[in-house]
Amino acid sequence: MLNSRNSGKIFFYGMIFIYLFQIVFSFIAQSIAGGELNRTNEIIERNVALLYILINLGLFLAIVLFKEKDYKITSSIKKVNPVSLLWLILIFAGTLLTGLALSNFFIAGLEAIGYSGGEGIIPSMNTVPELLVAIVIIAVLPSVFEEFFVRGAILDGLRKNGYVAAIFLSALFFMLMHGSAEQTVHQFLFGLIAAYIVIISGSLLTGMIFHFANNLTTVLLVFFTSGATGEEAEIITFAEMVPTLLVMLAIGVALLYAGLKFYTEHLARARIKADPARADEYVEITKGKKNLKFLERLCVWFVSDKQPGTPEADVFGEPVFVPTIRIEQKEKLDSWIYIAIGLGAALWLVNFVLAFI
Repeated sequence: MLNSRNSGKIFFYGMIFIYLFQIVFSFIAQSIAGGELNRTNEIIERNVALLYILINLGLFLAIVLFKEKDYKITSSIKKVNPVSLLWLILIFAGTLLTGLALSNFFIAGLEAIGYSGGEGIIPSMNTVPELLVAIVIIAVLPSVFEEFFVRGAILDGLRKNGYVAAIFLSALFFMLMHGSAEQTVHQFLFGLIAAYIVIISGSLLTGMIFHFANNLTTVLLVFFTSGATGEEAEIITFAEMVPTLLVMLAIGVALLYAGLKFYTEHLARARIKADPARADEYVEITKGKKNLKFLERLCVWFVSDKQPGTPEADVFGEPVFVPTIRIEQKEKLDSWIYIAIGLGAALWLVNFVLAFI
């Protein structure tokens, strides 16, 4: 089993590999272009798919190099039953609307102090074949490699420090990993929700599905709205958007709350069906105050060991829960966690400052 030292080192070197590969890629493009800036940018844009592949391989390489020898990367992938997917759709819709609304308010605040933002390098999406390539490199690859990296290895290593800490720290790492100020709010919110559903479901596959849905939606929105510019496009001020954003936020929070509530109850019923002796404990946990202590106890309840001989199956007879040692005493965070956070924050800050230049 991984620990926080593994998590810190995996994130630290994962970030090193990401930026190293980007620097080498840019250097090669610049060499081919003979130092001409416009030509260099053209080469990078034309080969952006290769850059995305290198970035994701960098994350995977960090896991392979700094995991424990007995840690199996694919060990946390379990089946997800169809009913669970329905609640995941509701959770995703709530997360998307809430994240978009909060991000717009956050970005408006950044722009008020002079932040100009920065457009990331995205592949061309003018044709259907280009769209399919974009789906692979923006939706498929990150939903696999970023999930193995953050909700797989890093989250697993933080579990011994308590599940609340694991959820918040993994979300922080996920946000810092993207290094984008305008994505800060959405990525952090997404990281919190994704970590929670992976923990209580016992399957990294739920995080992959959740991640894929998020990135696929982004790609499709860009593809179908890329032509909605020009003279006919109506310019809408932020003040005019506020009422719409507030409605979006209210709907998003409501959907998110309902989705998380019903998803948790659905998995709890399956858990109790497999192990009826745990029913009283679940009732005791859920009748208390809904605070961080409640969240910790709830997560522990979902992942703790079953009695010997108890079948691990959900209501459809499919395995869904991963037996894990019940945590009685939390370990202290390793210094590598603070080093990793420091590096991630420094890189985030550099990108933030560059947006003002």
